[in-house]
Amino acid sequence: MNPRAGESLAARTGMSRAQLRRLIPCDLAAVPLPDLALEGERPIEAARRVGPLPLKAPTGCCEDFRAAVVELLRHVLTPDGLGLVDVELLLGLGTGLTAWLPDAVAMRQALYDFLLVVETVGWVNPGWLERLHIFPARSDQRPTPATALPAQAAGVGPQGPTIALYPHAMSIPQKEHASMTSARESLLPPFSIPDQTKGEIIWLAHDAGVPLDRALHILIEIYRLQTANELDLGDLETILHLRDACEATEVAVGDLREALALFAALRERGLTLDDLRATRQVAEDLVEAGLYLEEAVAVAHLMKALKKAGTDPRVPERLDAALKRYTALGYDPKRLGRLAKLWDRLHALGLSLKDLEGLVTQSHQLRTVGLDTPAAEALATALELASVPPAQRPHLLAGVVEKGLIQLEFAELQAERDAVRDELDRLRDERAGHAAESPDRSNPEGVSSGS
Repeated sequence: MNPRAGESLAARTGMSRAQLRRLIPCDLAAVPLPDLALEGERPIEAARRVGPLPLKAPTGCCEDFRAAVVELLRHVLTPDGLGLVDVELLLGLGTGLTAWLPDAVAMRQALYDFLLVVETVGWVNPGWLERLHIFPARSDQRPTPATALPAQAAGVGPQGPTIALYPHAMSIPQKEHASMTSARESLLPPFSIPDQTKGEIIWLAHDAGVPLDRALHILIEIYRLQTANELDLGDLETILHLRDACEATEVAVGDLREALALFAALRERGLTLDDLRATRQVAEDLVEAGLYLEEAVAVAHLMKALKKAGTDPRVPERLDAALKRYTALGYDPKRLGRLAKLWDRLHALGLSLKDLEGLVTQSHQLRTVGLDTPAAEALATALELASVPPAQRPHLLAGVVEKGLIQLEFAELQAERDAVRDELDRLRDERAGHAAESPDRSNPEGVSSGS
């Protein structure tokens, strides 16, 4: 069905509570299914090879498990599920399974199948499987014997084989069986059983509360049921060894079952244990690198976007190497950002790196003559205000430079003249001093000198 919108199961299915109590709901949308377009034919072909299941008459009655079933359901079902479960339906299903399984095993199997299905609609509490493993309690494992089953409980009618799921009374017909140690003649080959095995069989019959011959018959029927599922005695023995190994290693059966389910899911997706090992190594590498799963996913999305855009995925690696090299040269990412902006401006102005080099040289030359940026702007403003044509400005500046050089030379000459005058005055003063000391020797004729 196409489910409707709603909070409750009745709202989603459109069925009343009375109708829901008479069926076992299953929501396949909550179950991970394989690609039925590719694998849907496999179970159909397997069922076609096996053929129809021959119906058998129940050999037991599960009515005596009513109290244990109610007690279990009260613990494992949610309040919604508990109000929509028909106990009579479950007891009837368990009774039908007694045609192939012992009473307690049949009731447990019916409950397991039921709870596994209704778990998909949210009726089951966590931990229900652990409680089911101990069902029924020790006091409930031996149901009270019932009266005889009517002869028409199982037979072939106009519609085919039928099974009475709710017999009012049921009992197992007792047959005479010869003991294995009987001394009478038999057409079967003689064999002996060790005392240890005899003790185990006796314990099994006593623990199950059934005769020895019936306990052996049940075991043989279970083996036949397993062989129908393509399991031989070696597989059953392997299961026993596996259970012992689980107990020895303190591995819960539920954990093993979940691990096998995960392994099967990996196979469906074409994955192996080597892929899990590689995934674990990747997880360890992420932990060592200090990355969380979300960050790793973001990196994966980035790589995917780079590939989709046709960008080499190694660009980030190269960028990291380039940043390290520039950092070693003193270029931090902040400075690189400014250089990138400068490059964008040069590209917008149509300037190349050679043009930039020429501008840097000119700026150095201006600084050499004492013209920084404000002074150069002031000079350009003065020429503009003086209405000097741009074509004549270089000639004017050259004349200014020439005049400036002349002024510099004139200033040097004046300074040299002043120095000569100072030296002459010093010599005059020195000569006058010598003349004052010996006037006759220095000027015997009394002649005075002029300038």
